[in-house]
Amino acid sequence: DDYFHREAIQEVNWIPADLSGNPDAYIIATVSGDGKVLLWDARDNDLSYPSRGFMLLGSKKKCLGGRSLSFSPLDPWLFVVGCETGTVMRAFRPPPGASVGKPQGNYTWKSSAVQLLDQLAANSRLTLQHHVEGFCRTAGIKEVTAEVVFQSKPEQAVIFPAPKTTDLEPHAGPVVVATFSPFHRKLLLTGSVDGAVKLYDVLQQKALLTLFPPSKHLSTCAVSAASWSSARPCVFAVAMEMGGVYIYDLLQSKQEPVMQLPLAATGSQKATSLTFNPRQRGLLACGDDGGRVRVFRLPFKLSEQQKSEMAEISGLMGDRGGKEGKPSLEKTRSMDATK
Repeated sequence: DDYFHREAIQEVNWIPADLSGNPDAYIIATVSGDGKVLLWDARDNDLSYPSRGFMLLGSKKKCLGGRSLSFSPLDPWLFVVGCETGTVMRAFRPPPGASVGKPQGNYTWKSSAVQLLDQLAANSRLTLQHHVEGFCRTAGIKEVTAEVVFQSKPEQAVIFPAPKTTDLEPHAGPVVVATFSPFHRKLLLTGSVDGAVKLYDVLQQKALLTLFPPSKHLSTCAVSAASWSSARPCVFAVAMEMGGVYIYDLLQSKQEPVMQLPLAATGSQKATSLTFNPRQRGLLACGDDGGRVRVFRLPFKLSEQQKSEMAEISGLMGDRGGKEGKPSLEKTRSMDATK
C-alpha cells in the first residue's frame, strides 16, 4: 500500500508528540528505503495506519530512500535523514495547524480523521476533505474515520507532503547512522559505508569535521554504527563493518581515536550496533555479527565530564558566549518554512 512502508524500515525513533501537551506523550517515527518518514500514534489507534507522513524528495523531486533518522532531543521539530544516495537532509517537522474542527455537511468526521486534516496546510485540507467526501458519496459511507481516509486513496503528495529541507555536505555512500548529540541540539554525528564519520552544525551545510577511523583496506572501511556518550559531550564511539570499535574524545584529538576496544580476543571483530548506557556512565554495549552482545566499561577519563567540555563543543560549533544559538535555529526554521 502506498500509505505504508513498502521496503524495510531502517530506523525507529520515539519522539515527543508535541511541545505544548503532555510531556509524557510520545509517538513513533520510522524511515524506510521507500522514501517515506511516517509518524505513528499508538494513543489513537493500534498502529494500523500512520497519523502523519512526509515524502523525502531530492533536488529533482525524485524520491530518496532513507537509511537513518534522528530527531534533536532538545528541539523535536528538527530532524535529519541520512539517505541511500549519501545525502544528509535537514528538515523541520511542521507543527500541526490550528484545529479547524469537524467539517460541516452530510458526513460525520470522527476525531481520528479530523486529526489527519489538522496536520495539513489549509489548501491541502480542503483538497483532502473534498476527495474523501466524494469517495464516501460513491461508497454510501456516512462516517469518516482515518481508515476511510486511507481507503479513499488520496494522492500521496496531499496526505504526505514533502517537508522543507536543506542538504548538508554529503557522504559518498549510504548514510547508515545519523544521531544528534544529547548535549547540544545542533550537533550531529553521521557515519557512512564510505568510511567517513562527519560532525555537523546542522545550521551549516559544510561539515565541521570529517574523520576516517582506521581500516586495513578501503574495501573494509564501512562504518556500521556510532553512538554519543551519555556522560561526556566530547566522546563518541564508532564501529566498523569489517572490524574495530573506536572511541573518540574531541578534547584529546579532533582526528584520531583515543582507544580501540579489545574485540579480537572474544572472537568476531565485526560490531554491528553500539549504545551507551543512559544512566551508568562509561558502559558501552556492542552487538556483533555472531549474535553476541558485549558490555565494556570505559576508563574514568572517558566517562566523567570535564569542566572545559561544553566550552570545547561551543568552540567547535562557533557559538558565541557559550550559547547554543537558539535564535539562529528558529530563524533557520522560519527560512526553511518559507522556501
